[in-house]
Amino acid sequence: MTRLVVSLFAALAALSVSVAALGQQSQMKVVGKLKDVKGLVTVTSGDMLSTAVSGAPLIADTRIITTSSGQVILNFDIGCDIKLEPNQAITVKDGLNCAALLASVQAVGGPIVVAAGAGGVGVPGYLLAAGGALIIVGATNRQNSVSPD
Repeated sequence: MTRLVVSLFAALAALSVSVAALGQQSQMKVVGKLKDVKGLVTVTSGDMLSTAVSGAPLIADTRIITTSSGQVILNFDIGCDIKLEPNQAITVKDGLNCAALLASVQAVGGPIVVAAGAGGVGVPGYLLAAGGALIIVGATNRQNSVSPD
């Protein structure tokens, strides 16, 4: 009897997962396609990650991310193409115009650069952090120094 209950429960669980997956697939809205994929470009949706390929559908609410070697053109059905250069990302949205889609492109990865002021020379953030850490370590060592008796 216990074996029957466990089997029935497992079957119902599998059925509910299948129905949920079908419902999720029917909610996907294609808003264009990917063109001229070069290098490594990834597509994420929820907890799914895949490598982009030319001709693949551009689906609303997915995130397209280019790596340092990647480039892709997003060919939207509304009549605009957006080119993602290396280290850029966009979350694909439905119902936005071309200007809003272009404005939603974000930079990803690479060093953080802190400007020294208007027209100044930029300093990578990791160098500033390393310098700050050295100053803190030096000050701490000075306070904790032990002198021989």
